[in-house]
Amino acid sequence: MPDKGEVYIRLFNNHDYIHCIGADELAVLDKIICGVENLPEEKTDQSLFSRLCLAQSLAKKISLNFHQIKIKRTREKGELRPPRVYIDGGKTDIDISLSHDGRFVAYVATLADNETQASGTK
Repeated sequence: MPDKGEVYIRLFNNHDYIHCIGADELAVLDKIICGVENLPEEKTDQSLFSRLCLAQSLAKKISLNFHQIKIKRTREKGELRPPRVYIDGGKTDIDISLSHDGRFVAYVATLADNETQASGTK
């Protein structure tokens, strides 16, 4: 984060992984939804699995059915854009990060104050 000065981090670890999240404001760390999940034993699309895990966590946090939440990547001028969260078809301002490597997927989302309730779509 150029020109930001301090970066606040939260580190999660167990015997299988180390996962770190960071923010430029300490208070943001308390608003973060994050997780690390093991991939199922059967062959699984890591990208789709990470989106499913994030959608389930978001649904629980904002009291929605996870089927109302879609995480989609769109194309703009032929370029694939970063994934975005849609609730009931409407694009939100929820910031997300998804990653996968080896046996694990990880996800992080930050909610604006008005998105902590089910009516927080934009």
